[in-house]
Amino acid sequence: MNPHPGRVPDSNAAGHAANQIASGTPAGVRWNFHAPIRGCRCAQPPATLCHPFGMNRTLDRSAQLGMLGVLHTWSRTLIFHPHIHYLIPGGGLSPDGRCWKPTPHKFLLPVKPLGAHVRTLFKERLLREHPDLFLQVPAKVWKRHWNVDSRPAGSGENALRYLSRYVFKTATSNRLMQRLADGRVLWPYRDSATGRSTVIALQPLEWMSRFLQHTLPKGFARVRTFGWLHPAAKVRANRVRALLDQKPLLTPAEQQAWLAAPESDPAPLQTPAVKPCASPLCPRCQGPLFKVGSFPRLALPQPNRPP
Repeated sequence: MNPHPGRVPDSNAAGHAANQIASGTPAGVRWNFHAPIRGCRCAQPPATLCHPFGMNRTLDRSAQLGMLGVLHTWSRTLIFHPHIHYLIPGGGLSPDGRCWKPTPHKFLLPVKPLGAHVRTLFKERLLREHPDLFLQVPAKVWKRHWNVDSRPAGSGENALRYLSRYVFKTATSNRLMQRLADGRVLWPYRDSATGRSTVIALQPLEWMSRFLQHTLPKGFARVRTFGWLHPAAKVRANRVRALLDQKPLLTPAEQQAWLAAPESDPAPLQTPAVKPCASPLCPRCQGPLFKVGSFPRLALPQPNRPP
């Protein structure tokens, strides 16, 4: 399994506001199990992966996370290489929703324990939902270390731009391919080890086979959101934006309701008139009494106390 650390977006952007986690599937359970593996890897909420480790010592484990996951199944040579990129904001919302708890020191999760935890979750789910396929997996796969790469992604803008390439295309974009005299086609790509552009010669049917294996089943989502980034948690997401001094995201109808002026000014509240207090009456003639002055309070002599 290779999380492609060389292709992770630049993490030196101003401000540390997001983290990127890339996790994949070892080759021992990758081949011939395309659909089951996709279900086991993508249906697992990343909150389950992150909860046992918390954030760090300075961030409460009860903080609510927001996560964006993008499935990537192909390599630069179009071989089947499933892995998922998670973009996680660098902090969480407190349980009462009143404060934002950031992650300091550009740290989100310890990657080595997280890799072992991902392996355990994958093994348990594959055994529970596909026991016939579990028996075909070599035993050494569950003893190897599974790599999970986690690193700061700066403000997250470069990471979003990087992941957006996987959302609106499958394996490749529109490009010209050269055909050789023997009928093979040349597929250009950039070598990860050397960084140089090179080509690979494939038979047309082999190229189509590599391309079609990345077509997702019907109803299978390539992008999933969790936590307060989920569409159903729009109120919590706007709460986070307010705590970070950002404008809320409102629908056109909500914006009109927010900005619309009232048709008429509401009538002022009618407060009852307060009657002034009446002057006290003389108990003899029943005439009103008026204050004309006051006498200072005289200090009374204190009796002598015995020693």
